[in-house]
Amino acid sequence: NLMSSGTDVDQISITWNQPSIPNGIIIMYDIRYRESDNSDSFIYVNGTTNTQHIIDGLLPNTSYTVGVRAYTIAGPGEWTAIQASTLLPVIEDLIVEILEDIVFIKWTPLN
Repeated sequence: NLMSSGTDVDQISITWNQPSIPNGIIIMYDIRYRESDNSDSFIYVNGTTNTQHIIDGLLPNTSYTVGVRAYTIAGPGEWTAIQASTLLPVIEDLIVEILEDIVFIKWTPLN
């Protein structure tokens, strides 16, 4: 049961439950992700023993396909996948000034 437990501009937090009927003792979980509209290879995260993970360094306002699978002595299980999206950056202190034939837009840069 894989879930997105929170997102930010450049990260997605995921959580999952252990398989209800594992194929042996779980050694670790594999995690993979890629942009949802991209058919390139997945990016793999080093195995973890936790049932939660934060994927960071992502693009803002982008949908990702995220997958997790359990790994036991018998080998890997099936991938479980979800779609999750990062947030759109918020522009602070936006000022718009309209003159006759010119529009000035000023804002505070994002950190």
